[in-house]
Parts: sequence; C-alpha cells; structure tokens
Amino acid sequence: RDLYNLVDAKGNQFDDLYLNAMKEALNNQIDLFETISRETNDKQILELVLRYLPEQYKLLRETERIRKQNV
Repeated sequence: RDLYNLVDAKGNQFDDLYLNAMKEALNNQIDLFETISRETNDKQILELVLRYLPEQYKLLRETERIRKQNV
C-alpha cells in the first residue's frame, strides 16, 4: 500500500509520504528491539540490540528533523 502511494505521489507529497513511512518503520524497529531486550537473556541478542538500537534512534531523530524542515 505504501509503495503504491509513493509511486503516485509528486514532489513534496512524495517527501512527506516517504518520511512518514520511514518514521513508522523506524518506530516499529525500535519497539521490536526494546521488546527483545526486555524479554531475552541471550547475550548475543542483547549485544545486537545494544549495537543497533542507538542507530535506530539516531535515524529517527534525523527523519524528524528533515520532516520539520519540509513543513
């Protein structure tokens, strides 16, 4: 569904749709990483979460910054 919306979008509408889709995907990944970190004691999985979760937060902040610039 999101892909079809992006294909049909023009100019700023494309930017808004893309950034909103990215924000939603990043939020879903962050929620998943946080859930995994709460529910597991596996050392390797926790190391991966600790490695990638800060990157996801960084990308989310950058996406928000870009969205605000485009408004």
